[in-house]
Amino acid sequence: MNIMSMPPEVSFSDFSRKFINGDEKFTQPEKKQCLRDLQIMIANLKNIPREQVLFSPDDLYLTHDELVIFNDMIARYINDEPVSKIIHQRFFWKHAFYVDENVLDPRPETELIIELMLKQFATYLPLRFLDMGTGSGCILLSLLQEYENATGIGIDICPGAIAVAKRNRKMFPSSIAERAEFIIIDWNDLGKTQAAAHESHFHSFDVLVGNPPYIKSAEIEFLPKNVKNYDPRVALDGGQNGMTSFAEIASIAKKMLRPNGRIFLEIGIDQDADVKKILQHNNFSSLNLFKDSNEIDRVISGTYISF
Repeated sequence: MNIMSMPPEVSFSDFSRKFINGDEKFTQPEKKQCLRDLQIMIANLKNIPREQVLFSPDDLYLTHDELVIFNDMIARYINDEPVSKIIHQRFFWKHAFYVDENVLDPRPETELIIELMLKQFATYLPLRFLDMGTGSGCILLSLLQEYENATGIGIDICPGAIAVAKRNRKMFPSSIAERAEFIIIDWNDLGKTQAAAHESHFHSFDVLVGNPPYIKSAEIEFLPKNVKNYDPRVALDGGQNGMTSFAEIASIAKKMLRPNGRIFLEIGIDQDADVKKILQHNNFSSLNLFKDSNEIDRVISGTYISF
């Protein structure tokens, strides 16, 4: 949209209507989604509640300077960049998390891990969590928000991801933030000399959680543009058969967990049988699958049996 031809101030209602009905060819469902996205972006730009945009669009005006910024946001949006990456914010569980190009966008289906934990463990327990491939830190920080006596460590191979997790930690009260630690390390180095500086940390965890990469390498190019172009490949690529991360995590988990410790991992579509075999091979029993809101097996849990 050419903002130079627009007046010094324009209502959000006029702007959104001209954009949605302009050059871009949106289907009716796409128009509805586009309007919601525009509302989220303008609320972020003006630092106001989305409800104010929703109920008073005709009373909401953008100055010329705001239009310049918004035009840039729109250009990124047209190029399939997710709204969350444009505004650097994604809601997960009970909190808005900072996100950027270094981390996977938190997904609603991943919240199933939190839900399962709350059903299976009393919130007063002093649990120790290990979050493998923590990314934004959303899983660990959300768990510590619910478990007031718990502590946890989130690890990630990417320095940029750990920087994001630490940034998100600062947005939580100190009573939660001080119980979370984020460390840059390759999970394959846990227990090796590379992890010597943190050796005392990595043992006797009660619960290991994670949303590991599980997309087959050859399938990544067929993912939607807003995923393959804006989520880090390292957070998506599960190797040739999608099982690389699960095999690595299962082997490491039995060294990190206490006897009868639990594991909760997000899995991809139709991966349940293969992940079950991997976990069974690594001394995990009592394996259970849990479906997401779309009735897809999304999380697998198990108990580590020490011989």
